[in-house]
Formats: sequence, structure tokens, C-alpha cells
Amino acid sequence: MSESIQEEVSFRTVGWDDLDMITAAFDRVWPQVGELDGTPTGALLARYNALHYMSLTTTGKIALVNNGAGFNEDGDGEFAGVCLVRVFGQPQLFPQAEAAMEEMRPLIAANPRGRLALDSLEGVFWRNERYLEENNDSNNPDNNQAELELFMVSPDVRGMGVGGTLWRDMMDTLRAAGAHAFYLHTGSDCDYSFYEYKGLERTAERFHADHPEDNDEPYLPPVDMFIYRGVVAD
Repeated sequence: MSESIQEEVSFRTVGWDDLDMITAAFDRVWPQVGELDGTPTGALLARYNALHYMSLTTTGKIALVNNGAGFNEDGDGEFAGVCLVRVFGQPQLFPQAEAAMEEMRPLIAANPRGRLALDSLEGVFWRNERYLEENNDSNNPDNNQAELELFMVSPDVRGMGVGGTLWRDMMDTLRAAGAHAFYLHTGSDCDYSFYEYKGLERTAERFHADHPEDNDEPYLPPVDMFIYRGVVAD
């Protein structure tokens, strides 16, 4: 890490108390579709998504940027990025996340649009992700030993090396865990060229244009879905 990055950005293990920051960033980077964008229900759905990824996480790092007032005594500033990883066979970092998701479901479903969005998320979007996994054996431990659950960098710090530093730390973590390869879900609403730049191979794809039935889901984002696989170098 360069000296300038050290001065501007701090990195530490992600904690449960980071949920609010991750939620706010998720809502900004991937806002809800249609009328739910910018609403309290939209914010609840962003939190539900963040909890979903945290429920699967076994290890992760968060990056925080100096907001001009300096870092506090814990080295914390404003959100800059996060990397959440699931290493197969390791314990959940946040076992409480599953119960928190269950508590949120009725809050989201209390809004009719929220209920429809939740149905689209769980019954269509996540189902399609599982279908892609199962059809190319991504979650087979003989092929991969880890999954990158969430990799998100704030638009405010693009070009400062935050993503690269989080990525190198992740690779070190996977190497130490004995993982030889990993996979991740991404889509056309993400900067997936970053993964291609890092040498990952696209192993599965689902194009929105090939599935007109998706248009029956008003709160389903119209995105192409991909799986990428990466090898952990020795």
C-alpha cells in the first residue's frame, strides 16, 4: 500500500457495527427499481441485501476514508469499500444475521411494493443465481473453495487504490486458508471489467434479453447475470 493511501484510507476486519455503513453504501451503489428508489422501504431492502451477504460471510475487510476530520481512535472514518468472503467449511462471522433477516421480512412486506420486491429478490433473482451455480458446479468444493460474496467500493474513492488493496488482502486470506480457486456473482449493473482485468474467467452467464419473463417482475433489475472464477496463485 502506498504512503498516500495509508494516510487517506484505513483497513480493518469488518464488524457487525458496520452494517449501517454497508447498507447505506449498498442503497447508493445499487438503488431499488422504480418507485422504491429513495424510500424507507427501499432502504430496508438494501439492509436486507447487506444482511444476506453478511450471513454468508466467514471473513472480510472494510475500508474507511479520512473525511477531513481525521480518523477516530479506532481508525474509523467514512465508508470507502468492503470485501466479504465465504471460505467453505469456516464458521459464519455473523451468525446473528439470519435472525436479523427474518425480523426484517415483515417490515418490508408491510408495504405492498416492498412485498413484491422481496418476492422478486428471493423468488427470482436469488433463484437465478442458484441455477447458474448448480449448472456449472461453482459451489462444488472440488472446483472452488470460496465465494466472494460482496465487493463494493464507494464511487467517492475510485482511483485511490481501495479496490486493489481489498483485492490483494482477499487473495492473501484465501491463500492462507488453503483455497485454490473461488467464484463470484456479478452482473451488468456492476463494473465486472475489474474482474476480467484481474484475470478471472467468466464461467456462466444469463442474459436478460433471453428471458422476457423477467419483464413480468416490476421490481426485478433488468440485468445480465454472470459468474466469474479466479485462481489463487501460490
